[in-house]
Amino acid sequence: MIKQLKRLTVRLIEGANIATCAVMIMVGFSGILNPESHPHISQAGLVFPILLAANILFLFFWLLVRWRSAWIPILGLLLCYQPLRTYLPINFGDDAPEGSIKVLSYNAQAFTGVPRYDSKSDEAKEKIVNYIKKQDADIVCIQEVLGTKKGYEEIDKLYPYHDLSRLGSTQGNATAFYSRYPIKRKETIEYASRANGSTAYYIDVDGREVIVVNNHLESNHLTMSERQQYADIVKGEAKGDTMRQDARRLFDKLASAAMLRAPQARAVADFVSRHLSQPLIVCGDFNDNPLSYTHRQIADGLTDCYVETALGPGFSYNQKKFLVRIDNVLCSEVFTPYKFRIDRSIDASDHYPIVGWLKMSKNH
Repeated sequence: MIKQLKRLTVRLIEGANIATCAVMIMVGFSGILNPESHPHISQAGLVFPILLAANILFLFFWLLVRWRSAWIPILGLLLCYQPLRTYLPINFGDDAPEGSIKVLSYNAQAFTGVPRYDSKSDEAKEKIVNYIKKQDADIVCIQEVLGTKKGYEEIDKLYPYHDLSRLGSTQGNATAFYSRYPIKRKETIEYASRANGSTAYYIDVDGREVIVVNNHLESNHLTMSERQQYADIVKGEAKGDTMRQDARRLFDKLASAAMLRAPQARAVADFVSRHLSQPLIVCGDFNDNPLSYTHRQIADGLTDCYVETALGPGFSYNQKKFLVRIDNVLCSEVFTPYKFRIDRSIDASDHYPIVGWLKMSKNH
């Protein structure tokens, strides 16, 4: 009787593990689905870390209790290799060679500072300006700057070539572009939005035309309390009916934003597809997770510089434990990326910067 009970228990746990693996794989590839047709399912990538952690726990359990069943989580991880690598890259790459281009992308939150700073003071702005000075990057893409351009003169002085692009129909939001290389022209990538946008800059890098696209895509518009709710759900601290209500409300809001973001991502992806043969760099705040439709669309045909060279999940949004990487640098095959990282050394915005190096091939 006891032996049969043990066998039944093992079978039930194996079934739970198989179900977890199946859901993890579906969630890992959920970015295939268009949010306009499947708005809620398209946001499933946000729970990928929970399923991954559960599967790893199953693996340890089987190794300790019944090693022959360890094939279940191992197979699940193998089938989920692509999304797993996208979400959690593991690289120990070489340093950038001489002649590489240093790229910095940073959502500066209008230089006003996160709640830990007094928004009426200049402390946050001073920290950001000093950080940009210290990084000494060749190309800097900044998102969320005020359209008035007031207060950015110090950064303007650092770079001989710079530009401000006001975004959306209200033009209250803007992106800024700074370059050590001459700006030949710029082009707006057209899509509908009230306060977001994408701008392509054509710059001259030692006689070669390089295109840099600076993006700020549709925000999720989550309040601080909603971000805390997400953190509680991820940590398992939300309970019962409250958790279900909060999760439903949260996913409704995320789904609505994803539906607005989908055509924006396709517009950028269409621009990318028409310029894949050229030296192309795509930077910015996608406001979506690495397994999302947004990321999948824009990254198609490009190299994700973080995935290719970094170590760890690299959460770039830093408020209320909303653990996700939404800031990106992508490049065409003309470039080889080196040592990209999410830089946690500065906390003057609700985002951390992403920074690294690109080496342009002479053979393309």
